[in-house]
Amino acid sequence: MNKFVNCLLRTKLVLYVVIFLVFSNSRAQQYYFDQYSVKEGLAQSKVYDIIQDHSGYIWLATASGVSRFDGINFENFSTDEGLAENGVRYIYEDENNNIWLGHIGGGITRFDRHNFEELKLDSITIEGDVTSILGDDNGRLWIGTHGSGAFLIKNPSSGFNEIQIENFTGQQKLSDRIFKIIKTKNNKLLFIIDGGIKTFNKEENTFTFYLPKGLPQYFQL
Repeated sequence: MNKFVNCLLRTKLVLYVVIFLVFSNSRAQQYYFDQYSVKEGLAQSKVYDIIQDHSGYIWLATASGVSRFDGINFENFSTDEGLAENGVRYIYEDENNNIWLGHIGGGITRFDRHNFEELKLDSITIEGDVTSILGDDNGRLWIGTHGSGAFLIKNPSSGFNEIQIENFTGQQKLSDRIFKIIKTKNNKLLFIIDGGIKTFNKEENTFTFYLPKGLPQYFQL
């Protein structure tokens, strides 16, 4: 009888502990959301990208330009403030705290913490949307597009009339369509393209397929 009672008490204790843990976890996982739209001051309801800059501002890429949120109010910027044409598809803050905007249709805008300026290239036409912007460990800036491959800006902090830029496409063994550029923990650059994933060899200035063990090689040539 005593064994039965002890067993029953232990069973009840375990049950109480389980109920307590489930209840505690359910309380800890409660999330509260605020919804912001045009009604609250956002430039446009279609948002493509969001970042938080070094000062704590939230930047939102929208179909009508870019919105900056200070936690209370939205400030909206468009071509009237110097942005390139069309909506903003991608936002990136570089190591010098400049904000770069990649536009639908290929435009590029830089915000130097004071003014917006559109990057105009006389000899290069960017076709397709800007899909990615990323700085490398040498202080250079990579821009991926869905039509013109990748662009490497070698001196992104210089004036736009002094910009040195190089274009990599399928002819340079990359691709004309870049979906995303990412950087690994050891600063390796990976380019997600229509044919798989390629990595950049900065010593040889070339691209090769990224084929780690276990990665499916479907479409990787």
